[in-house]
Amino acid sequence: MSTQVVADADAESSIPMARLYDGYEKYLEKSVNDELALLPVYTLTSKEVEPSEIKLHFRYQNQEYAFGPEADGRLRFRPTADMLEANPVVFSNQPKGTLAITLSVDVAVVSKTRYKVSDLHDRVHQAWGEAKSFRGVLSVFAAKHSGLKVIFPESCTDKKWSVLKGQKVVVSGEDEAEFLLDFGDKKVRKADYVMLSCRPYRFSLN
Repeated sequence: MSTQVVADADAESSIPMARLYDGYEKYLEKSVNDELALLPVYTLTSKEVEPSEIKLHFRYQNQEYAFGPEADGRLRFRPTADMLEANPVVFSNQPKGTLAITLSVDVAVVSKTRYKVSDLHDRVHQAWGEAKSFRGVLSVFAAKHSGLKVIFPESCTDKKWSVLKGQKVVVSGEDEAEFLLDFGDKKVRKADYVMLSCRPYRFSLN
């Protein structure tokens, strides 16, 4: 589960795009430099139907756009800066008062099976630093040594992971869809590498 930082319960069945993607303009501004560690994630859920049944649409520059959340509720559609500035109204096929919006944060890390622990730890601190300017409310969740949730893709049938100090296994696990790399644990923080059996699907701040 992603770290929930803000929820708009009982969102209207029509909502201005800038409110649906609250804070996203800050992410776009920073992304120009290609140095982002933070990936904002917008999740839409309904009191009455599964996320995949929620349909959204809006009109921009005389063109109709249709999108919606995937099975996990995550909105893959990302607006452009021009769209956010125009702020068209986004309409839903769900009744008023039945939708909720949640903002969470993923960490941008290149997908591979071996990572230096120090690099991941630095990336987490960088992401929290960006979060303070992205949306100040995010920073209240940042611990001194925050954890990093590692999520395997469904296609990974042999889910195994281990944290190594030299050749010694500090901690490991298997058969888990996700696990927490706990930087609050000094043994983990001082380790050398994280080894994964599959490339991860995504990383989420914990």
